[in-house]
Formats: sequence, C-alpha cells, structure tokens
Amino acid sequence: DKLNRISQAPYILDKQDFYIYRDTFSKAAKLSCDIYEKKPFKEKNLSTAVLATLLLLQVNNIQLEITHKNLGELSALIKNKSENELNIWLKERSNYKYKTC
Repeated sequence: DKLNRISQAPYILDKQDFYIYRDTFSKAAKLSCDIYEKKPFKEKNLSTAVLATLLLLQVNNIQLEITHKNLGELSALIKNKSENELNIWLKERSNYKYKTC
C-alpha cells in the first residue's frame, strides 16, 4: 500500500531535493484542488480553479475537448478534491499522447 501511494504521488524529488511534478497533468490537478480547497477568493473559487487548470494545460500545448458535460465532470472532481482521479481524467481527455517504451 505504501509503495502504491508513493508511485501515485504527484511529484518526485530531484537530485537537489526539490519537489518536481511528474507531469503537467499532476501539476494541474494539484493546482485546481488547492485553489478550490484553500478558497483564496471570496467567491468563484471553483470557476477560478477550472480556469487555472485549463490555462495551465493550454500554456503547455495540451488541449482538452471542452463540452458542457466535461466542464461539469471537471468541476465535480475539483469539488471532491480527487487529485488522482482528476489527473487521470485530464490525461484521458487531452490531445497529449504518451510515448511508450
């Protein structure tokens, strides 16, 4: 169980003991859940979290298929603070293709 949690962690330590995210999707999932959970704004925290997620992906040339249903699913995952599920959801709906060995 402990090994599984480590392998599912959104970040790893580099050689200089800095935490770095495994990929942009992990970073986007963490960012959106943190914005929603910490409530840095008086209102519209969920909207801000969704926008920040989409913007972070777009800046990294990752496009999502955006539909009304997708936005609802994305919002629900952020509300539930489901970082791992959100990470998987973002990967499955993106144009990004992983290279396999």
